[in-house]
Amino acid sequence: MTDPAVAPRPVSMREASIAAILLAAWWLGLALWDGGVAITRRFWPDELCCTVYALRDSSNPLELVRNALANDIAPPLLHLITWPVTQLFGTSPVVVRSVPLASVGLATVLLYLLLRRRFGIAAS
Repeated sequence: MTDPAVAPRPVSMREASIAAILLAAWWLGLALWDGGVAITRRFWPDELCCTVYALRDSSNPLELVRNALANDIAPPLLHLITWPVTQLFGTSPVVVRSVPLASVGLATVLLYLLLRRRFGIAAS
């Protein structure tokens, strides 16, 4: 017999949509806070050497991985996700920073939905 207190609860589409909208509004507010300086300011030196130079100097994903690993010891997944976006839209600070911003936002929504199956709204 399953204890109803620990049984998984389904997450409604309405609840998931509200969570995604609230998180998107929060991230947008954070990005635009103080005139959008958080997302539009010049690159930091570590962003330049570890991300932007690897993206600019790569013509294909294999070359991108080589360039990223030459300058950084972090796994190149962020570079591989960002590379096609920068091929389409360039390497401005807004473009390069929007990919991690979207990734963290999506991960936060998915984590909330995962926790919500087991716990209440407030705990999730």
